[in-house]
Amino acid sequence: MKFKTLYFNPLNIIILSFGIFFFIGFFFPTFLLNNRMNFFENIPSANPIGSDIKTVLGMTEINNFYPYSPFATVVFSLLNLFNKNFVFYLITFLTLISIFSILYVFFRTDLIKNKITFTILILVFIFSYGFQFEIERGQWNLIAINLSFLGIWLYNNNKKIFGIILITFSIHLKIFPLIFFFMIFNRNVKIKTLIYDSFIFIFLNISLLFIFGFNAFKLYINQLYTYSLSPYSWVGNHSLVSFGSINNLIDKNYIYLFVFTSIFAFIFASSFVMFYFKKQKVFISQFFIITAVGAIIIPSVSHDYTLTILSLTLIPFLCNLTEKLNIYNSIYIFIICSIYFIISYSYSNYLWVFKPIFENKFPVLFLLLITVWIKQLLEFIFYCKNIESEYISKYKSKLLNFTLKLYYSK
Repeated sequence: MKFKTLYFNPLNIIILSFGIFFFIGFFFPTFLLNNRMNFFENIPSANPIGSDIKTVLGMTEINNFYPYSPFATVVFSLLNLFNKNFVFYLITFLTLISIFSILYVFFRTDLIKNKITFTILILVFIFSYGFQFEIERGQWNLIAINLSFLGIWLYNNNKKIFGIILITFSIHLKIFPLIFFFMIFNRNVKIKTLIYDSFIFIFLNISLLFIFGFNAFKLYINQLYTYSLSPYSWVGNHSLVSFGSINNLIDKNYIYLFVFTSIFAFIFASSFVMFYFKKQKVFISQFFIITAVGAIIIPSVSHDYTLTILSLTLIPFLCNLTEKLNIYNSIYIFIICSIYFIISYSYSNYLWVFKPIFENKFPVLFLLLITVWIKQLLEFIFYCKNIESEYISKYKSKLLNFTLKLYYSK
């Protein structure tokens, strides 16, 4: 009984996982590996701070645009009216607001059941490498994902047009939230409504692409294509393309890319089908996690500051665990927690001990993808068996009643 109480309790598993990976991933390489402290060495900081937003603003000033949409160009042009340092402070402030906004959505949907678990995970998130990297670069990934999550929440609360507009804005700030649009498809919404709303979504997105005319749209597509084919590949870019590039896996036939892209496409499609038919809650579904993984490994440029997206999607899932677990679910939760803590620590600390296993986060992210999908598949098979047995028992009782009526009528 004591063993079950200790190891089959979700909170205990989370604390155990945190303790193990805090020691292995931070304490040991920082304080015990060498004769000097290695705290935050080799963090890829840039000079000046906020270099990403400041570079984009500078390029916008001379009309030499990065691969951002025409709508994003309008936003950057408006921001150029202000001092670049002020814009960096503004982006940082909006990023912090976005975190509170996302957590507000999770609380409003009653997903944070375990407050102690939530406290642990959010503290790890705030001090995580990905979040600090996001702030240091002046990135706006969390701002975009906040608009996307707010849009999904509003859509599922009968404010469909506002939800679609927010999701559209998020896609034009950063293209990766496009994959989260599939989260609005659920069996609680009529098929006709989904089709109608999809047409509105497509119309809005196309309209924003052409706000500067066809030539600007063509330029954007060309830049996006060029940038995707030749991304900056380094240890901190955990995309499928970058991992293949730095490990010399990409050949002229692109077999590596075809195989892994096909695997993800199959997992994503099958996960969506299971999510749709099982009527799962959006923000605690396995499909939500799989979608988040896809959002940060499929784009060829996905630096480690996008890890914050995955961390946020794992928080409601882990905080919603309140029941006792069996041995298999305990192992599953331990793997999920371990990956959450692995991606929260600086890659520079892992280089001291585990090089090259955790030098790039792609293998860990792909492991998470496979693990979550297998668990979802097993649950769906069990769900289908229960449905089948319910239908069989239902029709058996109907057949029995019919037979009895027929017998007594004679």
